[in-house]
Amino acid sequence: MQNWLASLLLGVAASLLAGILLIGLAGLFSKGARWVLTGILGRLLDVDVDMVFSNPREAAEDITKELTRSSSITLFTGRGSELQRETFERLFVSSPRSPSRRVRILLPSIRVDSPSVDWVSRREQENSRFDSAFGEGLLSLQIEATVKFLKRYAAERILEVKCYNLPLIGRVLITDRFAYLTPYSAGTHSRNSRVLKFRRGGDMFAFLQRIVDEAWETGRSPWEEES
Repeated sequence: MQNWLASLLLGVAASLLAGILLIGLAGLFSKGARWVLTGILGRLLDVDVDMVFSNPREAAEDITKELTRSSSITLFTGRGSELQRETFERLFVSSPRSPSRRVRILLPSIRVDSPSVDWVSRREQENSRFDSAFGEGLLSLQIEATVKFLKRYAAERILEVKCYNLPLIGRVLITDRFAYLTPYSAGTHSRNSRVLKFRRGGDMFAFLQRIVDEAWETGRSPWEEES
């Protein structure tokens, strides 16, 4: 009897180990398997991470789906160039202009009162170390172009825009169900950064929500800055 029980337990353990290894190996090659594995481990470790994407391009389809179904959207970003790409076009064209939906866009302030730190200039200098196009104010011009792009949509009350004067070290997107964090590296463009997806209800989601809410409350309209 003891031999039989020992054999049974060994067989079960071997099956579990094989299953874990199979999922792990599949995760190396399959985005779907990585999603399952990340979700399982996140729940086992009691953290709210739902998925890790290799870069914003890989996350684009998932983000588009969330933007379509969300009634509350907040984007805390850098230059904001992604707003003129397909991933976010539903915010301006395809999505119905429902009064129940609220879209908030947070961009860096390019007009900083002395003696405040000019975070845009600091990020510009970081970018200039790996991209020679930066270093002479290009980032400020790109942010200003995004502000001009958004002005009509703000006037039509499709969305709201504010500027923040905080470090440009990451992009945060908050939707009804998820938060997406794209940490900026000091040594490469944000397009090469990973995108971490967190579920609502967890500590990390709440932390990111608090960041964007504080930035919104202390921010100011970019058109007030022009006056």
